[in-house]
Amino acid sequence: MASFIPTLTPDIPEDIKGNQKAIGQFFIDFSMVKICHKATKLGKNVKYMYEVLDEDGDGNLEVHEIMNGLRDKFNIFFGQEESDKLSKFMENEKVEGGGNEKSRLFYLWNNYAEK
Repeated sequence: MASFIPTLTPDIPEDIKGNQKAIGQFFIDFSMVKICHKATKLGKNVKYMYEVLDEDGDGNLEVHEIMNGLRDKFNIFFGQEESDKLSKFMENEKVEGGGNEKSRLFYLWNNYAEK
């Protein structure tokens, strides 16, 4: 019987090995592709996913809410390294984005949804 592996981790392309910034971006891109792919399979968009994750409707999502919600509500699983890089990226985006957390994360998700 075949076993189900909930995480899919990409192989690092040879041309970026050793370049930590490029590797970090590669993992973020890979993670966002998984999120956008799931939205497409559901016939929804990233805005819908954001709204589902925002259970109290206040427009603010913490990184742990996003990561846990993607796993629990949408069955999107991340490997440890992928999860670490995506979480760190979202934390950095929140800090750089200032006080408007919703628009910054929403912009990030929509930006990837268009790619």
